[in-house]
Amino acid sequence: MSCILTIAGVNFDIDEFLYLSGLVPNKVRRKGEPRFRTKPDGPKIEQSFVTFLVSEAGFMELTEQISDAITFLEKNQEALSRLKLFEINHAFLDFGTSTKIDNTTVLYETFTFPVPLLKLAGNLELELHLSVYSDQMEAVLESRRHTSKN
Repeated sequence: MSCILTIAGVNFDIDEFLYLSGLVPNKVRRKGEPRFRTKPDGPKIEQSFVTFLVSEAGFMELTEQISDAITFLEKNQEALSRLKLFEINHAFLDFGTSTKIDNTTVLYETFTFPVPLLKLAGNLELELHLSVYSDQMEAVLESRRHTSKN
């Protein structure tokens, strides 16, 4: 997994934001597009959103994801400050990690976000999300990648 920045809004003008910020998106989806590309007549996306890849560090590398996020926010602080000019509903950094809890030798884990990250995110009005996956998630994803190549 990686750390992803997601910005979304019912009336969010993605194209204007990308033009003003100069940021290169990972994914862009617009309100009204089909939720599933394989079902064009199915449910529609209810708000436009754009994502940016902040870190490619894996599930077990949360510290590296955090370090990459601090670097990303410092580097793009001016561009991201333009978000305040737009009507958005959500803006968040999503950190993906896996748990080591096995209910035998490891009973709990603590995840900590350092003050520099909290300050940068707070100044930019970004939420922090922590998505915790099973410790088997990377193996499942790798298996799917291997299967899709064949």
